[in-house]
Amino acid sequence: MKRKKGTSYCICFLLASITTNKIRCPIYTKLVTKTEYSDKVGLLAKIWFILPKSFLIERVYLDRWFCEDPIIEFLEDRGLEYVIAAKRVKSVKTSLAEVRACVEQLATLSDVDLEDRLALGQWCRKRGLNTFKVRYITLKKRGTPTTLVAAFVRVRSHNRDPARRWSYTLYLYVTNCKVSTRYVIKLYSKR
Repeated sequence: MKRKKGTSYCICFLLASITTNKIRCPIYTKLVTKTEYSDKVGLLAKIWFILPKSFLIERVYLDRWFCEDPIIEFLEDRGLEYVIAAKRVKSVKTSLAEVRACVEQLATLSDVDLEDRLALGQWCRKRGLNTFKVRYITLKKRGTPTTLVAAFVRVRSHNRDPARRWSYTLYLYVTNCKVSTRYVIKLYSKR
């Protein structure tokens, strides 16, 4: 890790949890060594084979660290649905730029200030333009095609000025779930 705020090292670990509508129950924790850190598929496979066969896993929620083609192929081979926070790689950035350009063009036609992220986010929410689905992006040239979901989500900033305390940020998810874009965001919040 990079030295930051007086720290030199960190502990990396994996945590597997069972999630329901209201409960997250941790069932497995594994400390990750330096050699294991680069083999993400191997780590996921270890967890997969350690879990009891009685667990019927339907859907997997993973963070941005797992957003790679080998992981997606691993999950697709097992027939699992997944929601993964997207890394901002080149293909994702180009799709994101198209979505942003479209939203900004519509917002300028409605005389919305593009510099004010809160006003832009509120305008998108009122118009129903706060969630988007981009079909068939690949993370690499010959990667597995998957769906990208983009959503404007209201977040609280650390600004003390009450007028600038809230803002809207664009969150990105890679998924194969056949549900609405709003529901994808609700699903990922369980992670």
